[in-house]
Amino acid sequence: MKPVKFLKSQMKIAPLIGRGDYEGAIRILEGELTGTADDALYLEMIAHWHWIAGNHEKAIETAKKALSLDPTSFDMPRILSQIYAKREEHEQAAAYVKIGLNNYPAENLQAPPAWAFGVLKFVGKFSARWKRIEEAANEDLKDPDKDRREWNAWAKQYVAWYEASVRK
Repeated sequence: MKPVKFLKSQMKIAPLIGRGDYEGAIRILEGELTGTADDALYLEMIAHWHWIAGNHEKAIETAKKALSLDPTSFDMPRILSQIYAKREEHEQAAAYVKIGLNNYPAENLQAPPAWAFGVLKFVGKFSARWKRIEEAANEDLKDPDKDRREWNAWAKQYVAWYEASVRK
């Protein structure tokens, strides 16, 4: 994947995501697909936005395609396990939980450098919109591994429950 091409697509979808236009972002990301193994990251993003938008069937289909291109993916089993668990399709959910736990990243995500938060804080002084962005960034980016850790704790509990209650 070419970094410049990827960054351009991210710049196109960012305002759409900010407005909640997930379908628009998905259309742009689908336009980047090449039919090669390089599509894995784009498919992961498409699956994620389908999931966030509540299009679970499309999220499942796309996540499975992404997982076939990158069997070491952590995010796709995480999404699939949560969708199947919510549907009470426990066998499927447990299978994806186990894949996700096996693919759990060894390294933590790094928080952005402190200067980036300083820039947001400075710009936030001049605009209410940027102030909201600063507050959201502080909440979301100070601990980028929070979602992973929460899923990991849930996944371990889910597998234990599944093995004890459902599978017997």
